[in-house]
Amino acid sequence: MKRQVSIGVTVLLVVVLAGCGAAGLLQLFGLVQLGRLAGQLASPFEGEDPTDYRVYMDGYDIGSSPGPSGDIDLNGLPHGVHLVSITTADKHRGWHQLLEIAPDQTANIGQINPFEGATIAGTVSRQTVDSGTSLLRGVRVVAVKDAAILLRAGVGSPIDVPPQSAASSLTYLMGYTDDQGRYTLGPAQYGDYIVFVAGAGYFSDAAFVHVEYGQDATAVDLVLEHDGSQNPGTVGGAVSVAREGERLLTARLSSPYPTPISPALRQQIEQDSGQQLISQPWCHLYTLTTLSNNLGHYNLDLPAGRHNLQAFMFDFKAKEVDVNVDPGGQTPQDFHLEHR
Repeated sequence: MKRQVSIGVTVLLVVVLAGCGAAGLLQLFGLVQLGRLAGQLASPFEGEDPTDYRVYMDGYDIGSSPGPSGDIDLNGLPHGVHLVSITTADKHRGWHQLLEIAPDQTANIGQINPFEGATIAGTVSRQTVDSGTSLLRGVRVVAVKDAAILLRAGVGSPIDVPPQSAASSLTYLMGYTDDQGRYTLGPAQYGDYIVFVAGAGYFSDAAFVHVEYGQDATAVDLVLEHDGSQNPGTVGGAVSVAREGERLLTARLSSPYPTPISPALRQQIEQDSGQQLISQPWCHLYTLTTLSNNLGHYNLDLPAGRHNLQAFMFDFKAKEVDVNVDPGGQTPQDFHLEHR
């Protein structure tokens, strides 16, 4: 039985699906259209160096920091609606903004004033065949603020992640689990969150948590349990580049992926939040993602059908390819990324 956590967050694993098609076939590689992001970290906290901050795209550390004067100039981000975060390594101070990255255009974010907030941390694991659990690396988690209010029965509707427009008022955080299955999100504004974790072939896990002033949310642990009604396949391979580090793999879906939950979990979240919520799905996920390991190897579970798979690492030419996934099948897919 889940319990309410006194300092809370919403975490959510995001994956994008892409239609139907003959399984196992691949289309030709294409280059992903890229855009530019520019701005300035105007007023770090006293004693901080702008270079102490890191830049994240949808929770993925792109491996870049503002310059000594706070200048930010990132040329080569994938097009689309992205959550851009600029935070300190401990995630207690920073800034988040939904932005539209357009091909061959510059998104100018102007002067950035970081704020101080709490962090949300825990682990993500999944059920194994022997009813045990194993920790998961490279899983994206998303913290959605005021999610219970947004999902109220009679007035609410499923939450789109990512939103279809950068003008959305949705407030959320993202991050990825490390080699030990741990994640840390922040800075988080104070208030209520719901935590969702989703993966193809699994019931989504969720928890209601409350973030209080001056306190971090810890031990927000989530477990994905097998859903026998789903029969996903797996895409896996290697992403080779002339640099070590984690690569971002994003499956873009033509049909949103719902987040199935158990009746018991629904009842627990309603009890903890004090809200009667809409029936599932609570979220529509338009991307499913993972990170490779430092050597570039990855595996990504996807619903059966056709998906557009992208491989990205900053300073390299991102590539995409259409893949068709068999139910229960293994689809090999390697990428080679070249310097921009």
